[in-house]
Amino acid sequence: MDRIPYFYIIRHKPSKVMYAGSRWGLGCYPDELLKEDGYINKIKKMIDVDGIDSFEVLRTDSNCDGLSSYDYETLFLETNDCQSSKEWLNYHNNTRMPPPFGSDEFNEIIFDKYGCDHVSRSPEIVKKKKKTLLDRYGDEEYRNIEKAIETRLIKYSEENGGYLEVNKKEQTQN
Repeated sequence: MDRIPYFYIIRHKPSKVMYAGSRWGLGCYPDELLKEDGYINKIKKMIDVDGIDSFEVLRTDSNCDGLSSYDYETLFLETNDCQSSKEWLNYHNNTRMPPPFGSDEFNEIIFDKYGCDHVSRSPEIVKKKKKTLLDRYGDEEYRNIEKAIETRLIKYSEENGGYLEVNKKEQTQN
């Protein structure tokens, strides 16, 4: 099994505040919770200051009442309004998803889900893309350069507005 998605609750021992979350990305397992390099946002800052031992696991659940771990997390956060409570460290209740591109929350979700900083770098996605190229074209590194040039010539032709013409570029800058 390449993962066991789960919901969790951890508590910062000194302050008694908690954090509820879920993990579902490739390589996630409940017994690996609270690893130093697995957090960003408030949790990482608190770990940097107080150490990983300042947190304790209160709950892990891989069943989640039949829901996905993310859906269970959302239900839990909304029900307890964790974003508004001083007892919780959560920034949001997963209700404004997806979070803004490039934000800490967005990056955390991408890393948790795909195990890397961008979906295109995910080993699963890279493997799937290579298989598709191999199946379609007999080469997993296939690139149709001629088609790309043809498309650019049509799309950026003079009658379609051109492409970075000097005059247009100068007009835009002035």
